[in-house]
Amino acid sequence: MDLDYTEKGSVKVSMMRYTGKVLKGFHEMVTGSAASPAQDHLFKVRDESDPDYKPLTEDFAQSFHHTTTQLLFMCSRARRDIQTAVAFLTTRVKKPDQDDWGKLKRVLKYLNGTKHMKLKFMVDNLSIIKWWIDASYNIHWDARGHNGAMMTMGKGAIISNSNKQKLNVGSST
Repeated sequence: MDLDYTEKGSVKVSMMRYTGKVLKGFHEMVTGSAASPAQDHLFKVRDESDPDYKPLTEDFAQSFHHTTTQLLFMCSRARRDIQTAVAFLTTRVKKPDQDDWGKLKRVLKYLNGTKHMKLKFMVDNLSIIKWWIDASYNIHWDARGHNGAMMTMGKGAIISNSNKQKLNVGSST
């Protein structure tokens, strides 16, 4: 992790070297870029009874697990923009399929195109803390929801998370 204090009143956090290491260590060559870390079908999963379901081989499944773990380390520190996609990918490490491999490659293409992006923090007022919280219901294949939260004291998320809900719940509306 690199911390940059050169700009007065702010700090920039980056993991460019680590991002390069993840991209180079991936099972396939990552070329090109993507506009976002995930597409609209991120939470769609094929059932094992589906004729188009193709599980990954043991070698590719281990690579999937290893790379997802690296991204989990990265997204909690300097790359908060990939949290939702990585949170989903962590639910797929036991039985990943070809679709999950494609979603992982999408995140890596996004990182390839934005590897120089830094997380910037600025504090406006130490006595004002702002939180944003959101949830989606029945979004995962097992009917569980997904929620996220972010805390800031000015600019930049000081704390943020994105995770699958532990229980099946209905919308409050």
